[in-house]
Amino acid sequence: MAQVALCYANLGDAQQAETYIKKARGIDKTNLDYIYDQVQIYALLGKTKEALDALREALEKHYPTDAVVADPNVNSLHSSPEFNDLIKKYSVKKP
Repeated sequence: MAQVALCYANLGDAQQAETYIKKARGIDKTNLDYIYDQVQIYALLGKTKEALDALREALEKHYPTDAVVADPNVNSLHSSPEFNDLIKKYSVKKP
């Protein structure tokens, strides 16, 4: 269901994307993939605040920051100071 939502977001259909991601999250609120799918969906739809809120939740649950930075679906967030702060905060320093 989350992948259907992502497809709708890529097509620019915000209503359908949000309907499907909310259904997916309703089925399993703790599924980290669904949480991150929500980040991607909101980023693709230009809903920066919602995307950053979902990103914070994903990172708090240990979603890998390197995957976020490399994800083209969230490129619209890269210019946000809050995005950069979250990435810095949750990045694991490598020895």
